Amino acid sequence: MYNFNKIKNCKDARLLPGEEMIWLTGTEESFDTIRKKYIWLNENSKYGSTDHCDQTIRHLLQEKAPLINSCLDIGCGAGHFSSWIIDNLCKEVYGLDFAITGLASIEEKGVSFLKANAHEIPLPDKSIDLITSFDFLEHVHPEYLEKTIKEMQRVCRRFMIHKVENRPSKFMHKEVGQLHLIQESEEWWKKYIFEPISKQTIRIEKKVYLLEI
Repeated sequence: MYNFNKIKNCKDARLLPGEEMIWLTGTEESFDTIRKKYIWLNENSKYGSTDHCDQTIRHLLQEKAPLINSCLDIGCGAGHFSSWIIDNLCKEVYGLDFAITGLASIEEKGVSFLKANAHEIPLPDKSIDLITSFDFLEHVHPEYLEKTIKEMQRVCRRFMIHKVENRPSKFMHKEVGQLHLIQESEEWWKKYIFEPISKQTIRIEKKVYLLEI
């Protein structure tokens, strides 16, 4: 099990005037309660409708294209990055999300959407060349992070790319509270999460790591 620092319940790294600092463990609410929040956000906001992958990452992936025949994007939301993958990288593409349903137009392109938990990935061992997650891991319930990482390790056979935020979440804070249940430094993620499961961990840019499995 990992040791986590307590998280800031404020909606920014700094307190607003008159705002009181509250420290949480990230486990005050159950996994099921958290899941229902994301279902509500999907139904009542544009949450999950954006693509968090930038051009630097896209260029890197295109360089790796000869080695990639399959991809799983975890926390895929509506599936916009999955759509880019199937257009530019490979044709066997899966998008996994436990709360948000992928767009029908993207599914029609050939993306297979999996409505499942990241700690219970419904794919065989070593079946995926590339696993990606963008601004996902900080949302994982701390009690399920170890299972989630082990599942990624089980399914992946070549590469992972993870982008992880380390500041508090601002998104609809008044309505749903703090969504970033893990608020750790880049160095923590690299040392305790990424390096133990990879042959090599490379920092691509701020908050983004490439893992060679």
